[in-house]
Amino acid sequence: MKKLIFGITGGLGVGKSYTGNKLQEIFKEERIELAIIEIDLIRRHILKNSIERKHIEIRKRLIKKLQMETYEENYSINGRILGEMIFNDQNSMFEYKKIVNNEIKRIVKSEIKNRKEKYFAIEWSMLAEDGYLPLVKNNVLIVSCDKNMVLRRLKGADLPKSQLVARMAVQPSPAETIKKIKKEKAKYIIFDTSTNPAKNEYRKLTKNIINQLHATE
Repeated sequence: MKKLIFGITGGLGVGKSYTGNKLQEIFKEERIELAIIEIDLIRRHILKNSIERKHIEIRKRLIKKLQMETYEENYSINGRILGEMIFNDQNSMFEYKKIVNNEIKRIVKSEIKNRKEKYFAIEWSMLAEDGYLPLVKNNVLIVSCDKNMVLRRLKGADLPKSQLVARMAVQPSPAETIKKIKKEKAKYIIFDTSTNPAKNEYRKLTKNIINQLHATE
């Protein structure tokens, strides 16, 4: 069975996960199974919870390369400490991606291959920048939101304000993402969540996504 794949991307707090969940809900109402793969969950698994030897070795390499002095049992890495390092230093971010990203992509490809669903959404804020466009068959949903609304949504986040500001600073704007996507000749849909869209808007979005996927099948 051929898998139909698209990406969901956008900055911190724009509503990527919520949009993905609403799409999954509407797909289910249409008796279509949509699998959502969240890159951030895979990343956290590799860096903190996994007991696979391969992932422990990745953590050890990362700790050594970034000269991290604080880590937990099985070399588990505290996300806040890592975030302070990589979101405030480009070299640290580069080394982090060089060590971790290939394993993330391997896991994503394995999930797509082994799961029974036909439709897949891969969610990640740096989808285009981290080289996931070929994996999503150049089909992208860009979720956007007014900056003031984003800040209101992030008030209850579990990250300190300094990290939120740092992460927002390094993430690409919708315009930058579109520029990158156009350069790669990918097809994209923009969906704005600033006004908290009604369910009917998500239904229209679902229809547009399905049409785009089958047009490029």
